[in-house]
Amino acid sequence: MTTADKLGQGRGPLSSSPDADVAWAIFRGCPKTLTERVMSVHEVVERFVQDGDYLASGGFGGDRITSALLHEIVRQK
Repeated sequence: MTTADKLGQGRGPLSSSPDADVAWAIFRGCPKTLTERVMSVHEVVERFVQDGDYLASGGFGGDRITSALLHEIVRQK
């Protein structure tokens, strides 16, 4: 049994296919130009966090803990 077969036995849909060929097909379709992607925490939460989403946050000590993002999610309800 392959890893892909094992992953396919879960209870819900995968967020993306575990097949590397599928990923490469998606990457080939992405624009190759440099694009400005910097945005405010407010805009990130507004655009990408939907009601009912499952979120995970982690880190160690003061490193990589997304406090500002978590505060903004609570602020926007």
